Amino acid sequence: METYPEDAVKSFLKIETPKVKDTLYYEVNSSKNIISLFDPIKKEPSDKSLNFEVDKIFTSENENSYIYEEICLNTIKEALEGISFSFISYGETSSNKLDLLIGNLEEDCSNINHHGIYPRLLGNLIKKIKLKENKSKKLSISLSYFLVYDNNLVDLSKFNNIDLTNCNRDDLFNKAYIIKNETDIINKIDKTKIEKVEESLLFLKKVISFLKKLEKESNEHL
Repeated sequence: METYPEDAVKSFLKIETPKVKDTLYYEVNSSKNIISLFDPIKKEPSDKSLNFEVDKIFTSENENSYIYEEICLNTIKEALEGISFSFISYGETSSNKLDLLIGNLEEDCSNINHHGIYPRLLGNLIKKIKLKENKSKKLSISLSYFLVYDNNLVDLSKFNNIDLTNCNRDDLFNKAYIIKNETDIINKIDKTKIEKVEESLLFLKKVISFLKKLEKESNEHL
């Protein structure tokens, strides 16, 4: 079985400012990167408190640019050396996962201040590749997009050929390719060549707007 170094998996936590004034169920020690979850009944530290240590804790005051610098600094160099990376964002609905990973797509996509971790990584990767091309080493970037929706894996790249303004939920599954297994991901999922960050962001903006439309339609039928 393939072995990995001890630091192969890193965990980062971003604490959002509570939207309502209430007793907190946790305590954060940012200097030691430890979060303590309290006993939900007592709502205070006790022998039932659970302590978790992560690699870095961020707050809502930390901008995406700072978070990118803290966790992604060596990623591009190592990726070009053949090391694979996965960034997984986990959290409840409306916990700003998209803003962190992708950024604010409602604003100007060409403005780096609106970019999340993903476009910053992609932009710097493109710059590094262009520098390598100047040294006669030809490289290119191709991206694939898929999501889990209604217990299906959907190939989002097919959205390039779908008019989303007149598309509904049934069209999504009739026109977008449904991924059946791991082999499909490797052999059948579309790959889109990307030369500019804006190309990828405009596509994602299109997809996210459509998914929000689907979510709204689903809620209306409940």
